[in-house]
Amino acid sequence: MLSPLDALHRHAFDVFAAFSGNTRDMQVIIDGSGTILQVSDSAEALLGYSVRDKIGESILDFVHPDDLSAVAILLEQVTNLADHELTIDLRILTADSQFQWFEVLPKLMLATHGVIILTARNITERRLTDEALVLEKEQFRAMAESAPIVIFRFRTDGTCSFVNERWTTLSGQPISEALGSGWVDTIRRREFPRLVELVNTQEHGTHEMHIYRPSGERRSTIVRWARIYNDGQDGGTIATIEDVTERKALEARLVHQTRHDALTGLANRVLLRERLVALLNASAHAPSSGRLAVLFCDLDRFKLINDSLGHDAGDQLLVEVAQRLRREFSDVEVVARFGGDEFVLLARVEDEYAADNLAARLEIVLQAPVQFDSGHPYVGTASIGVALSTANSTAESLLSDADTAMYQAKKNGRGRIAAFDDEIRQQVVDRLATENDLRLGIASGCLFLEYQPIVDAKTGRVHSLEALVRWNHPTRGRLGPDAFIEIAEESGLINPLGDWVLAQAVREVGALEDVLLNVNLSVRQIQSPGIAEKIISLLHEHSFDPKRLVVEITESVLATNIERTAGVLATLRRTGIQIAVDDFGTGYSSLQYLAKLPVDTLKIDRSFVQQLDETNGNSGAIIAAIIELAHALQMTTTAEGVETVAQQDVLVASGCDFLQGYLLGRPVDIGQLRSCSIAR
Repeated sequence: MLSPLDALHRHAFDVFAAFSGNTRDMQVIIDGSGTILQVSDSAEALLGYSVRDKIGESILDFVHPDDLSAVAILLEQVTNLADHELTIDLRILTADSQFQWFEVLPKLMLATHGVIILTARNITERRLTDEALVLEKEQFRAMAESAPIVIFRFRTDGTCSFVNERWTTLSGQPISEALGSGWVDTIRRREFPRLVELVNTQEHGTHEMHIYRPSGERRSTIVRWARIYNDGQDGGTIATIEDVTERKALEARLVHQTRHDALTGLANRVLLRERLVALLNASAHAPSSGRLAVLFCDLDRFKLINDSLGHDAGDQLLVEVAQRLRREFSDVEVVARFGGDEFVLLARVEDEYAADNLAARLEIVLQAPVQFDSGHPYVGTASIGVALSTANSTAESLLSDADTAMYQAKKNGRGRIAAFDDEIRQQVVDRLATENDLRLGIASGCLFLEYQPIVDAKTGRVHSLEALVRWNHPTRGRLGPDAFIEIAEESGLINPLGDWVLAQAVREVGALEDVLLNVNLSVRQIQSPGIAEKIISLLHEHSFDPKRLVVEITESVLATNIERTAGVLATLRRTGIQIAVDDFGTGYSSLQYLAKLPVDTLKIDRSFVQQLDETNGNSGAIIAAIIELAHALQMTTTAEGVETVAQQDVLVASGCDFLQGYLLGRPVDIGQLRSCSIAR
């Protein structure tokens, strides 16, 4: 016969047995002291051993020692607060002598007799996940605080939940003000909607925007973002903000330099051609707008000024001419310095009469006296060529026609104006004759090479020799490359000419093992099929170490079929051949091209070097910027046209790696080279 208490316990156990059989959670009945009275069938599956064998033992024997005090407190709270549900996370011993985490829900079954049912669910995996997330957050914060750029974390509503200290450095706004939506105050309202649209519609992306400091200073930035997900749910966005103000300023200066003459500030031939192409395209759609006139101007006897009064006087004359043209011809489309002492005006005109009047104005402006700083007065003249656009004109043909007319004016006695016509067209015929002569000259051995040294700026030792082609013309005598390279390029002869130059240079310089060999490749050569393989094969044929060859390309090569150019240069570079960009700062180069191509050296154009003697020029700053850019991109620099010790001193102080110019050595043929100290 059961006592009333035993009957009550048996009833509770029956209810427990019926209920626990329908759940996978482990359930244990204990009394107020923690003694095990009953366990569910699922306990063995969860713990790996039979808990029924433990009936009568204390539940505390199976709890991690660090959790015992928490269990004691829990039992006391459950006994005293029968109507409150409490949960606790405990580590319980399993069959492998390991402890796993369980979430335990205690429930007082028989309040008057202290019978408690414990429902336990294994949460080990969840705890590990939670701990990993905490660790991940800690690692993220540590990484973000040490990062050199701003790191943001946004909620799905666009408010900021985290930002590192770099934000204050960039924006001047304290982090406490940036959290939430405060960071928006640093952005112009017209920029914000576009950023929101991009972030909301793109999983990841890049956007340029401006950050405004409290002082009003504007900083250029690049924002990069990516959407993050937690268990498949949108977890907001993480973003970086990079301050590119200085980089963009440098790039803008370099881009400006590629389109403007460093000495005069006028447009250069790059910008001139761009504007000419645009205007020709516009005229094609609006023929009634008149014609385009190109006035090609060359200062007469400019070389005499340089030779007699010095390059400073020559530069002063060029600057004075540029200022006059800018002031007197503000009504024309473009005023440009084409190169050297050549200037070009591009204007819209009604007819030939208007073009003639414009040329007459130009002639008068250029005849005004110039007073040099040295005290010498100068009254100069200029040869001017005029070409008018036709329905078939291109930028190249129009410039070429004006250039040809200018040379005709110079041939007619200087200080004259000539318009392109049929007579001048004969000049083109003569150029064709030069082309034919060159074709024969390549085949008959009339070409020869000279070599100019490139020296180490620190040691003064010869580092490399640049091969320069010359032509012994049967009737015109010795010709430099200026007399025929352009014709060779236009006619396609530059390919066989280039092949000959490379082969001859490799043969002649091969025995001079202490120096490298620099050889120029033109745009047409780079674009010719199989050029890389041809060069590599030639070096192998002559047992010439590829590491001794430096291929020089002009900036125009960088802008011509960039993918093919990159492929050719990469093939050469893999064999050890070095790549140099010649005349840097005067052509089409950009940071984008430099970053894509395997370039080893930037050759600073001589026009920058020649201006270093000026006390008020900015050439030194530009050169320093180019050198800094090159070194940042793991490139070396070579300065061309070094003619004075003062120029050399500035270049060495600026960190230029190599120097080339008459101060260091003039071009000599192989015989002179072998007999002089350069080859030793």
